[in-house]
Amino acid sequence: MMVIGHRGFPTCFTENTILSVKKAIEVGADGVEVDVRISKDGIPVLIHDEDLARVFGVFGRVSELSVRELKELTNGLIPTLQELVEALPSGKLLNVELKEDKEVQKVLEVATKYEGEVVFSSFNLDLLDERLKGKKYGYLVNEENYGTVESFLERVYQVRPYSLHLPYQALSFEVIRKVCEKLKMDLGTKIFVWTLNDPEVLASMRDVVDAVITDEVEKFVKVVKGCTRNSWISGEG
Repeated sequence: MMVIGHRGFPTCFTENTILSVKKAIEVGADGVEVDVRISKDGIPVLIHDEDLARVFGVFGRVSELSVRELKELTNGLIPTLQELVEALPSGKLLNVELKEDKEVQKVLEVATKYEGEVVFSSFNLDLLDERLKGKKYGYLVNEENYGTVESFLERVYQVRPYSLHLPYQALSFEVIRKVCEKLKMDLGTKIFVWTLNDPEVLASMRDVVDAVITDEVEKFVKVVKGCTRNSWISGEG
């Protein structure tokens, strides 16, 4: 099972920054998940929100500011996607969540330069199916974007996305677990869960989950890959 840092290592470092990403890898993460939006001058940058208020405590909408202005307002903390690709050690998994439907081709061009596995994800399933053909991508799933279970499954079997990215609470329902098991068996679909921060909850899902996206990177690395690994996998720990 892979441990993926959610926006890097946000419990200790500012989310979606180069430092946060590097620290996640340093403590043993297999990769990172980052959010991408587009600046006023058309450059992909790493940030989850539409504006800078929550993370940086300053006013400004990402889409209304150039990269230069974004860096000035954040003391240089907000990185471009290009800077991330250059800074992330090779051989890891880079999960790029598309927060917008503009400049998608530019995002693809930059992200696919990374020397490792790249998986794109979005809650906009149409965007993924229509504009990311031939790329590895995963459906980010919540109760609002999948329609009926039947129609969603029909779509998955027809399109065959690389992965499903589910809120971890969904796997508490036995029917969803069984669906995931069948998709893994029939299509080889990878199952990612987000944003899970309690290793004890993960232990009950280890037979289904391929990757966990977590804020608690170091804690999960120790449980999944550390000295308690054998007992955790066997269900004894």
